[in-house]
Amino acid sequence: MKLVLLLALFSVCNAMISIPLYKHDSLSRVSGDARVAALEQRHGVEAVTSIVQLTSYDYMGFLGDITIGTPAQKFMVAFDTSTTLNWVPSIYCNTKPAKKFHKKIPVYKFCINHTRYDPGNSSTSITGGGVECNYRNMGDMYCNETYDTICVSKTCVKNQSFAVGGKIPDRYYTTYPFGGVVGLAYGSGGNSTSLFLNMIKQAGIKPYFGLYLSLDGGEILFGGVNHDHYNGDLIFASVNTTSGYWQIKMNSISTGTGNHSATGCKDGCQARVDSGTQFIAGPAKDIDALQEAIGAKKQGNEYIIDCKEMDTAPNVKVMIAEFPFTLTGNDYIFKNDTSGKCVSGFMSAQVPTWVLGDIFIRTYYTVFDLGNKRVGFAKAK
Repeated sequence: MKLVLLLALFSVCNAMISIPLYKHDSLSRVSGDARVAALEQRHGVEAVTSIVQLTSYDYMGFLGDITIGTPAQKFMVAFDTSTTLNWVPSIYCNTKPAKKFHKKIPVYKFCINHTRYDPGNSSTSITGGGVECNYRNMGDMYCNETYDTICVSKTCVKNQSFAVGGKIPDRYYTTYPFGGVVGLAYGSGGNSTSLFLNMIKQAGIKPYFGLYLSLDGGEILFGGVNHDHYNGDLIFASVNTTSGYWQIKMNSISTGTGNHSATGCKDGCQARVDSGTQFIAGPAKDIDALQEAIGAKKQGNEYIIDCKEMDTAPNVKVMIAEFPFTLTGNDYIFKNDTSGKCVSGFMSAQVPTWVLGDIFIRTYYTVFDLGNKRVGFAKAK
C-alpha cells in the first residue's frame, strides 16, 4: 500500500479562493424514484459533446454564490463535479402571463422564483447564437450561449462562456433554491473552456481544489486545500482522462462478516466522484447484496433501515488505491424528512460506472487535482 503525502504541490499560496457552501434541506424529501431518474440522467452513457446538456439537479444539496456581468448580478448556484458546463436562467424565461393574442406562451415558475440574468444590464456581455439544450427525457430547454465576466468570491474571469435558459420545465425546478450551475468536471466541456480552467489561465489559480461537505454546509477552496478540514494524509487515485469525469478506479466495496457479508466491484471497477449526487450508486446486483448485508429492506426504490440501528449498522469498506475508506452507519444512513423513516445511502441505477456521491465526500475531504490528473481523499473532521 502506497501512501501519497501532501508535499510542496499543496503549499500555501496567495492565489486561493474559498467559497462557503450552504446546505439545501429539501434533499431528504425527494422520492426514491426521482433520485434514480436524476442519477441515470446525470450519468447516461452519452459522451460529452459540444451540445449544451442539462441534467436534473433534483436534490443538489450544496450551493454557493457567484456574480455575473458588470455591474454584478448575483446567483446562488450548485457546484457540480459531473459537468463542465455553466448555466443560469435568463430574462428570456417568461414570468408573466401571455397577452390575449399570445396565450400559448407559457409562464415558467422556476424563473419567477429565481434571479434571471439580463445581458442588456451588463456592459461586458457578449451574446452568441441560439443553443438547443438537451434536457434528457424531461422536455427541451432553449438557451443562448453568452460570454461575460463571472466572479467567484473576489476572483473574476473575463469572457467566460455559459448558457442562459429561456425555457425551463417546472416539474423539476420549481421548489429548489439554486439558480444555476457551475460545472467542475474534469477537463473542458465541448468547444468551450470551463470556468475552472479559465480561473487557472486568467487568475493564476493552482490547478486543484479542495471540497469539504458537512451536515450544515461546506467549502470549496480553489487553488488550495484546507488542512483544518481533514486528518492524516491524502490518498490519491489516478483519473481516467478519457472519461470526461473525475473517474477513478475503485478496487472493491464490501460489508459484513460470514453469512451476512457482501462484496461488490470484486475485480475492480470505475467510479465517478460526483458532488451533485447524494448517494453511492452501482449495479443492482451488487447494491442489493450490500443492502441485505446491512439489514436494509426495500420499499419501492428506497431501502429502509430502523433509525435505531444507525450506531450499530455494519461498516462499509470502499477500497481505493488499495486503501480502505470506511463508512459507518452514521455516514451512510439518513432520515427522510417526509416519511420520518431512515434510508440507506446506497442506490442501484442503470449507470455505466459506480458513483461516489455526497455521502462519501462528506466523510472524506476530497481534492480534485487537475494538474496531476488525480483525486485525493482524507478523513474529514
